[in-house]
Amino acid sequence: MKRMRIMGLTLVALFAMSALFAGSAFATAKLTLKAGGVPLVKGDQVFASSPGLTFTTAAGKLECTTNTINGSVLTNKAATDKGLVEEGGSINKGEEEFGGKKELCKTTTGLGPTEIGTHNWNWQILFKNKCSVAFKCTAGVDGENIVKSINATVKKVEFSSVFPAAGGAECWFASGAVKSKFPLNSASVTLTTNEQKFTLNKTKSNAACPKEGKLNGTWTTESGGKALESENK
Repeated sequence: MKRMRIMGLTLVALFAMSALFAGSAFATAKLTLKAGGVPLVKGDQVFASSPGLTFTTAAGKLECTTNTINGSVLTNKAATDKGLVEEGGSINKGEEEFGGKKELCKTTTGLGPTEIGTHNWNWQILFKNKCSVAFKCTAGVDGENIVKSINATVKKVEFSSVFPAAGGAECWFASGAVKSKFPLNSASVTLTTNEQKFTLNKTKSNAACPKEGKLNGTWTTESGGKALESENK
């Protein structure tokens, strides 16, 4: 009887240890965004810019060489850090930002150059760390960046493409969430958007518009004039 009690206590201890190990193995590490080695706090501004985004469709390719997003930090030092981009926080070619002169994005379509506009504000930006505490991420492992609309009525990131040379024909494309990757434990966070699918909003678009397209490009990021850094632990 005494031997059975000892065995029973041993089993209880083993189960407790395994539960503890399982809990730590699947706990997500915290992600800290920094600039100049200093963690960002609520209200800090984060600026992202891309020298060349491309949107490829069956009808041709759109290419914009000036793309910027400016948002503010909401939360930091969590498994998922959050930011907010308000209306006016995203600028594309086609807006009057170059001495009052509109500079349109190039295209290989038969409709000519295009003016890009972004819609459905506000946008929420998430920096997600999927690494566990037990198996810490090393250099070369990616985190996930997600941009989504938190608009009260239209919860999609949407952009319009207007073609002045084609009588102002419009194509509207939307995505439920725009996903990119970024390096964890990096002194310079670069967001990479790869083959992100957008579908046509037929009710707003010209009948000649393609049904879908895919967005590709990279973004550099900074805060306070210093490169954005990521640390997970």
